[in-house]
Amino acid sequence: MGNRFSQTAALAAALGLSVLGGSAGLAQNATPEMASQPTGMTHPAHIHNGTCDSLDPNPLIPLTDVGITPSQSSGNATPVTAPMGGDMTAGGAIPVEQSITEIPVPILDLVSAPHAINVHESAQNIQNYIACGTIGGTQFGDTLMFGLQEVNNSGYSGVALLSDNGQGGTNVLIYLVRGAAAGGMATPTS
Repeated sequence: MGNRFSQTAALAAALGLSVLGGSAGLAQNATPEMASQPTGMTHPAHIHNGTCDSLDPNPLIPLTDVGITPSQSSGNATPVTAPMGGDMTAGGAIPVEQSITEIPVPILDLVSAPHAINVHESAQNIQNYIACGTIGGTQFGDTLMFGLQEVNNSGYSGVALLSDNGQGGTNVLIYLVRGAAAGGMATPTS
């Protein structure tokens, strides 16, 4: 993964925090009030056939779980997590959960037919979907970027980036946030 991919990832994360929200039309068990994510809890993620509105419930390609401290990624992408500090209290910095996976499938195969990235609440509650994004959207260089919208009133939304890994496969990055719906305004202090 090159520097351009990292720069695009940073841009996508910033865009995702400011523009995503809403809910998808998936027919799954609703989870209106989810408890705060316990430390170390992750969200399983998969690529599925279909769109978010007509998702095949059988996963096609497993992805690395999404979390604050990502689990071991497949392939060459190994996430590095280092606390930077800052205000992590209510109203402070919004934690970004992430997933990095290298899959042996070219991007062109993923966009040649309807596919979606689906994120689940947890391994224990795999039937509860929390975010979904139909693969497609805007391409910047060799990186395809699209949103993951909230499902089942989970409060989670995000951004997915797919990039050609130069070896016939695809790097898949997922950035997920909770409680960063569109419309929030910063208020200056005196």
